[in-house]
Amino acid sequence: MIVTLIKKDRIYDTYLPQKIMGQFYVYDIDSNNKKRQLISIEGEEDHWVAKSNKKVQLLDENANPQKESVIEDQSLNILSIKNEQEHSFLYAYDIDYNLLKFQKLVVAHDGQITFGREDNNSISYDNPFVSSHHFTLQYQNGHFIL
Repeated sequence: MIVTLIKKDRIYDTYLPQKIMGQFYVYDIDSNNKKRQLISIEGEEDHWVAKSNKKVQLLDENANPQKESVIEDQSLNILSIKNEQEHSFLYAYDIDYNLLKFQKLVVAHDGQITFGREDNNSISYDNPFVSSHHFTLQYQNGHFIL
């Protein structure tokens, strides 16, 4: 599973093993440009659990504090980080090993490639967080335009 910390200006990924056990930390870079442990994710029985601490408070959908939250595929948690004005988010998703297969595409002439959830895109990705026509990458006069 991949757990992604989404902040206003940056994202951070933490990879959890398939076997649910142990304790792992989500890290970020603080205002002094130093790496810091933010929140722990612990293996409990058959699931991962994120736990609030002195630095980070997990919040429910109504912004009420939570001591802990089960982390599962496509879960989204709201975080309040001490001394930070804006909320951050913790998004988790299972690793799809089919997505780890890469193919090199060579662009020989002007054209475009569409990306999205529907099958009529040049590249289709079946995920509920991807819109039906997510974006278009255009190649024109030797430059890419997103």
